[in-house]
Amino acid sequence: MNYKILVLPGDGIGPEVVREGTQLLSQVARLHGFQVEFEEGLVGGASIDVHGKPLTDQVLSRITRSVRSGRS
Repeated sequence: MNYKILVLPGDGIGPEVVREGTQLLSQVARLHGFQVEFEEGLVGGASIDVHGKPLTDQVLSRITRSVRSGRS
C-alpha cells in the first residue's frame, strides 16, 4: 500500500517535531512493507513570513483534498 500524507508543521508542533515523526513513520513503513510519501504545507507563523497570512487558499485546498481522499 502507498499513502500520501500532508504534513503541516506550524506553531507548537514545529518542523523539528514533524521531521522526527515523518522519519519514524518512514521506518515503520519500511519494516511493515508499505510506502509513505509526505507533502508539506506552511501554516501559522511560517506561512505568515512567506505569504503574509497564516493559511493560504492553496494549503486549505490541499487539506480539503486530503480529508476527502482519506474517507472510506
